[in-house]
Amino acid sequence: MTELLGLDVVYRPGVPMRTRDGTTLVSDLWHPEGPGPWPALLVRTPYGRTLASAVTSPHPSVLARRGYLVVSQDVRGRGESGGEFVPFANEARDGADAIDWTAGLPECDGRVGTYGFSYQGCAQLLAAAERPRPLRAIAPAQCSSDPGEGFLLHAGILRLGFAEGWGKQLAGWASDVSEWPYWEDWKAGRCGPAADLSRVNVPALITIGWYDTFSGGGARDLAGLGDHGYLLGAPWAHMPWSPDSDVAFDTHLAFFDEHVAGRAGASVPRARSLAVGGKWQDLAAWPPAPARRRLWLSSDGRAATRWGDGRLTEEPRPGAPVVATYEPSVPVPSLGGAPNASVGKVGRVEQGPVQDRTDVLVYTGEPLPETVEIAGTPTAFLALSSTAPNHDGCVTLCSVAPDGSTHNLAFGAARGDGDLAVTLGPVHAVVPAGHRLRVSVAPSAYPELSPNRSTGAEQVVRVLRNESWVEVPVHG
Repeated sequence: MTELLGLDVVYRPGVPMRTRDGTTLVSDLWHPEGPGPWPALLVRTPYGRTLASAVTSPHPSVLARRGYLVVSQDVRGRGESGGEFVPFANEARDGADAIDWTAGLPECDGRVGTYGFSYQGCAQLLAAAERPRPLRAIAPAQCSSDPGEGFLLHAGILRLGFAEGWGKQLAGWASDVSEWPYWEDWKAGRCGPAADLSRVNVPALITIGWYDTFSGGGARDLAGLGDHGYLLGAPWAHMPWSPDSDVAFDTHLAFFDEHVAGRAGASVPRARSLAVGGKWQDLAAWPPAPARRRLWLSSDGRAATRWGDGRLTEEPRPGAPVVATYEPSVPVPSLGGAPNASVGKVGRVEQGPVQDRTDVLVYTGEPLPETVEIAGTPTAFLALSSTAPNHDGCVTLCSVAPDGSTHNLAFGAARGDGDLAVTLGPVHAVVPAGHRLRVSVAPSAYPELSPNRSTGAEQVVRVLRNESWVEVPVHG
């Protein structure tokens, strides 16, 4: 290996460990110069231990300078580690073994924390549910404790764009995702074991990007962790974490300093959140005890497109149902939000092109008399029927500026054979006075979600009744 000139920490690559079943896993170690020992931070990844989740987290050398032993490990069957890689299947036991092994290293003082995002986040939760004794805290970011719902699935619907891109990546950037051996399992909803959050007994810093595809899973995990859960939230997509990635680093470091190293003066709030259109806030809880405002989807039957008569009203009002047609061969595209390679631009994106389609029903409120802060998880009820055996309801909550531009705040979908209850992703947003709230209802969101093909290529007639509504969590 070529010498790394100027390195001011110790770097030990290629250190092996043995799991309980005899499989060899390989790690790189980074730590301060000097005798130690130090508290340890462990990241376990299927993407190469040299990268060490540094696409979102600081490089291990940065954490080593802050007084930590950092262990970056290839998971089973990836990189130089032995065994077969079966997504999520071995991360609970292997992760617990790795935590015990790390604690026993001569450079470690016996205290271990874990970090990492996406797959690495789920791996942390699976290992933490095993309750390894040396574990002091975890920081699973932008992930879901369930590899199915909240990760590969959204309300039981395959996250097609993400699943295709991720499968190709794991298969070595194959041109055809069918080369990935678990593709048929994923399509059938067989995605791997879920972590039992009731067994996680250490502090857990959950990072949620309001525009990340796993935001709903992260919100459910935060709720499921109860008093063990802490939130870091911002209007990030999956990566990079911008703006304000420095806040993410400072918050993670303070969390580890408090809960792993036990350093005096270190502390983090129960929730730290950056609102869309707002500023960072430290909150005592998440969601911050909001009221819920119900808005009704009202129309006289012409709510198709943003130029129709669809209105968001404070009270239900009589009117005519809205009839629209779904063409399975021409699905409604997903714009913004989730970070799928097939989607194009992600995050906060102008929604006008989608809302001009006649198969998208659009409901707009009056200009807000005062600024509204939305904080939490919106929900919707769609009084929906169709000529299909089952149908989808894809709901996007938007803000509309006085100039008519409209941008997404939260998205959710459901599939069923009648009325649909939809849980949107969590959001924190400040909507200024004079802006409007808007809700769009579409039959698909491709390629974010796999289109509904319950009728094959046959066209579908859909009817949305005025009993439909959306509930928005309002803070302050």
